[in-house]
Amino acid sequence: MIIWECIEAKGYLSAGVRGELSEPIKAELDRHVLDCSDCRGELELIEKLFVLRPATPLQLPLEIKKAVRLEFFEAETSYWRKLLPAAAVTTLLVSASLLDKVLFLPDISLLEQDFFVNVWPSEDYDLAGSLVLDDFSEESLNLLFEEIK
Repeated sequence: MIIWECIEAKGYLSAGVRGELSEPIKAELDRHVLDCSDCRGELELIEKLFVLRPATPLQLPLEIKKAVRLEFFEAETSYWRKLLPAAAVTTLLVSASLLDKVLFLPDISLLEQDFFVNVWPSEDYDLAGSLVLDDFSEESLNLLFEEIK
């Protein structure tokens, strides 16, 4: 048997009215309330207030959860929506820069079109490529091609 003091009992009164107490604790609380007029008066007041509380519509918890979820979604996406115009402008500028490089390539000289210029580049483009390789023997050219592969 629990010896109840008013401070302990008053902590359980609201839970008792809501039906949230186990049977042994509820029985002990009822015994205390029968003997204590102060706790009995507070219990009656809590019961009157509990009856007067507005009943919650069944849909309200779902609506609250939906509103909270929507609020979080708005908070998370609002930051990225602010950056979207800047990202679009940056993408447009980069695309324009790449198009400029591709569409307006400089003219390629006949020497630069030669296969050997790409294989054997030099600082002086006039001396690069087939003009330099003309002096190589066939054996030297084969050896060079084997090394390049």
